[in-house]
Amino acid sequence: MSGNVVLPRHVLKWLLGLDLSHPVKNIRRDFSNGFLVAEILSRYFPSDVQMHSFENVSSIERKKSNWHILEAFFKKHLFEVDISHIDDVMNCRAEATSDFLCKLHEALHCVQPPSR
Repeated sequence: MSGNVVLPRHVLKWLLGLDLSHPVKNIRRDFSNGFLVAEILSRYFPSDVQMHSFENVSSIERKKSNWHILEAFFKKHLFEVDISHIDDVMNCRAEATSDFLCKLHEALHCVQPPSR
């Protein structure tokens, strides 16, 4: 994993342990469209996040659509996510993805881990 993003070891280990469907090669780019975030959430909340609603594409319209669905999920589950932070992740801004993944990891730490 690269993309000039530094993740704490425990967050990196968590991500690798999830065995995501698409390999993460560039953290900032690969998480920018929300698809992998949705995949992570679908593992923890399978009845609330259906992957058929998301597309792993790079068009700004689809990125916005993916993140809009995720925003609704965050509100429903009382995950505090600042919309400007989502915009920063979507636009691959420095440190935004790392900060977001750390916050997501922390929020999901209290949730039953995904079954294998």
